[in-house]
Amino acid sequence: MTKILRKYFHQPDPNNTWIRNPFSCDIEKIKNLSEQEQDELIDLVTNGTMKNIFNDKKLIDFWLIVQNDQKQLAEKALRHLIPFCKTYRCEQAFSTYCYMKNKFRNRLNIDADLRVKISSMQPDLDEIMNKKERFHLSHKV
Repeated sequence: MTKILRKYFHQPDPNNTWIRNPFSCDIEKIKNLSEQEQDELIDLVTNGTMKNIFNDKKLIDFWLIVQNDQKQLAEKALRHLIPFCKTYRCEQAFSTYCYMKNKFRNRLNIDADLRVKISSMQPDLDEIMNKKERFHLSHKV
């Protein structure tokens, strides 16, 4: 079990501390950044507005905002962070699947229901109903 977990969750690399908090890392000790990425990190660290954004946003949202100005640095950080988002989404989908496919609903084909449940998009029911050619007035919202 330990080997399997280590495959997905590596020991923290001291060269990646700048990803978790770019404002408290020692830039000179980071070895896995190119010169341009180091310059972008220095620009980021000296930007007071970005520090406020870092304090107010989630880590992934912060790096998505940084991507507008420091493209290479943000892409490197996002490549490191994205696998955790994918893992979370898979776990969330599986939990939803287990909840929907319980012993009382075991014959249910849940493909469409699961797709709707785990989607972050909200359907526009009025538009869907207006596009429908035939519907009963009692069903219109």
